[in-house]
Amino acid sequence: MHDWARVIDPPGRFGETLYAYALLQGDAAWVAAVDAFLDAARADGTLARAAARHGLTPILLR
Repeated sequence: MHDWARVIDPPGRFGETLYAYALLQGDAAWVAAVDAFLDAARADGTLARAAARHGLTPILLR
């Protein structure tokens, strides 16, 4: 999104950064829907394609 920002390909795995999304507390159905979407996006390659499109493949956990 910015010309000055670059993703630097790590030399190897050296740690994990946790990512999160905010959801209304107690809305188990919505949490399940979001989790199902993310599982499907990982399984069918949508997440990997989105990461590649935005130059984020080096930081994508596999």
